[in-house]
This record gives sequence, structure tokens and C-alpha cells, in this order.
Amino acid sequence: MPTGFAGGRSTIGGVYGGDPASQIAAIWKYLGDGDKAGIPDGLIAGVIELKPDGRPIIYRNFIDGLSPRGIAVGYPEGADLAWDANKLCLALVWHGRFIDASMHWVGRGNGFQTPLGDHIVRLEQTVPLAALESLDSPWPNQPPKERGYRFRGYRLDKQGRPTFEYSGPGFSVEEQPLPVAGKKDAGFERRLTISAEQPVSQLYFLAAASPEIKPLDEGRYLVGGTLQIRVRSAGPMPIVRHNGGRQELLVPVALKDGKAEIVQEIFW
Repeated sequence: MPTGFAGGRSTIGGVYGGDPASQIAAIWKYLGDGDKAGIPDGLIAGVIELKPDGRPIIYRNFIDGLSPRGIAVGYPEGADLAWDANKLCLALVWHGRFIDASMHWVGRGNGFQTPLGDHIVRLEQTVPLAALESLDSPWPNQPPKERGYRFRGYRLDKQGRPTFEYSGPGFSVEEQPLPVAGKKDAGFERRLTISAEQPVSQLYFLAAASPEIKPLDEGRYLVGGTLQIRVRSAGPMPIVRHNGGRQELLVPVALKDGKAEIVQEIFW
């Protein structure tokens, strides 16, 4: 970053063409992000930055905030995610730069790597689909494997974008997060297809969990003051409930001919 503009000229000509106004605006934008801002270029030595130019990049390794079976995906659109194959959930989302592979590609490769970008948001840490005995029942917190869930891998479409597959007690799920443009930053459209050979009663999708969930206009919800989400499905309207000291946004899953589709929009 430039330390000053002597005579109204920048000492760093390779950034924004040396234009002082653009460089000052970039500094203020970075400072405005506060503790959500990523690490600027050049502050970490030996970075091996993975850049998803043209196609997504999948990085299967130890990711900070996930179990050892983390799957990070960087998209060219500038929205990135990390999916947990142990907990069967979308665990992290962030913007901008994808990830630094140097921790795992140099030396012994020990440790959990943090995302390289900014606006990192931690999402649910449990499988997002479960059958409840009643609407008052707490969301299950046992490890998914103990409850009969299994990770079935993932497949890639022609653009290299993954669809994660897993099964639960009496049903199976295909989940594909797709990056979409937003007013400011890119977000995700998370498409879930649920299939079951037999009816599954009281099946719900946990769309959000936070100390505070506020309804907004056009079917959107503000989650924790950071996330904006909207859920589309052919079933009943989402339900906001108080449970275990937090609020939860539950979407009833209405199976028709053994299938149901839910689309969750996520912006932050």
C-alpha cells in the first residue's frame, strides 16, 4: 500500500495505474471491512494461491473450522465454500481469494488452513435434513453416522461444479451449490433434491440457525445480522422457532411422488 502521495502522485504505479484516487478508495474499502477483511497481497511469504480462473477448483484437505474431511470449492465468480463430508453440511462460505495451499503442499503438511479471502461466514455444523418427532423436538446433534447418514461422494457437471450426495434414514439427498451474482458480492443458490421410496413423516430442512432470525420482505430472512437467505420449495412456508437458546428456520419437506426440491439463496 502507498504511504503517501507526494506531489499528488503515487509511488506504486502498478496498482490501479498509479491513480491516487483509486488507490485511496481501495484502502478505505479494505478498512471498511474491519475484521472481515482478508489478508492483503504480499504480507504472507511463500503463498501458493489456488486461483479458480475459468473453472472451479476443489481442494480436499484440512480446512479450519471443519472436520478432517473438508472439501473446499473455489468458483470463478468470486464466491467460495467449504463442505464437510463428516458432518454432511455446508460449513463455510467466503468471498474473493480462494485458498493458500502452501501449508499442505510444503514440508509435512500439518495443520488446518484458513480461507484466503474475506467475509468468512460459518454456517450450520450439522446435517441440514432430519425427521423430527414433533415441531418441538430439538434438532439432532449426534454425529450423522450414528444416526444412519452416509456420505456418497460427489460428481461434477460440465463446468466442474460439484453436486454432493448423501443418504439419511429413509431418504437420499443431492446438493449442488451454484454461485450467483449479487448486488454487491456473489452468493450461492443451493439446490437440494430429496428422494425417498417410502413416505418420511415430519422431515425438515434446517435453513438457518442463529441467536436472531428476522423476516424481511420478499420472503427473505436476515440471519445473525450477516446472512440474507430465501428458501423456495413446493411445500409449506418456512417456520421460525425458538429452540435450545437459538432461533431456527425450518422448511417442511413435502415429498411428491417420492421427490422434493428445495432452493436456498444465500447472500452475505
